Amino acid sequence: EPLSSRLPNVSIPSTFRSKLEAFKETYGDLDKAAVDGYLTPAKGVCEGYDASYERWKGIEGQLQEELARVRKALGCQTVNFYSPAQGKEPYQLEVPSHACSRVSKDFELKSQTKEKK
Repeated sequence: EPLSSRLPNVSIPSTFRSKLEAFKETYGDLDKAAVDGYLTPAKGVCEGYDASYERWKGIEGQLQEELARVRKALGCQTVNFYSPAQGKEPYQLEVPSHACSRVSKDFELKSQTKEKK
């Protein structure tokens, strides 16, 4: 379905309509953007975005490696990442209480429950 037909109260000049449709087809999924609240460009459309995304994926991989290292050091496979709120202090480690005695003094306690710290 053309984008212009989903914007009934907007008059789009015909000279711009083709450019808008081309943008929709190459830049990203506008239906998904409407649900997610943001537009993710298709790979190859924006070099800056592609480079940032690849860097972020590399950092994510490093964080997963660190999580595996901590799990092994604590002898506890249920240690996980925890983010108390979207975008605020992500990647805190959530450690079950029974494994807390093995946590290094280099770690800082941010919050706790009966089952986890």
